[in-house]
Amino acid sequence: MRLYLIVRALRESFLLGIFWLYVLLLVVALLCMFAFPPVTIGLFWCGLVSLPLVLIAGRMVHMLQHLLARRLLSRGHCPACGSDIMRPGEPGMEWYCGQCGHGFLADGEETLEVESPAGPA
Repeated sequence: MRLYLIVRALRESFLLGIFWLYVLLLVVALLCMFAFPPVTIGLFWCGLVSLPLVLIAGRMVHMLQHLLARRLLSRGHCPACGSDIMRPGEPGMEWYCGQCGHGFLADGEETLEVESPAGPA
């Protein structure tokens, strides 16, 4: 479960972290533009080459999160809090954790936090 939480946090902050990394590289490139132009050209090409790699890495983190969630769901545990979770009555229905209120689809995708299917207590 801890591994799932780590991967989930990584997925939630991955794109924002990459965005700020690219902004930092842009600032460095702008500062070096007049002092040493080859640095600016090198950073530009590094950014272009790394963009597909970043997209692939983001997709891999996404797939790893789904894999870990499906694994925990198949064992009857909520990926978000670790408590026992009941299997849905029909195939294709959403898994719902009564403890933390998270919902999960069969493929491991976390849905929005929902209220209890029975309604508010």
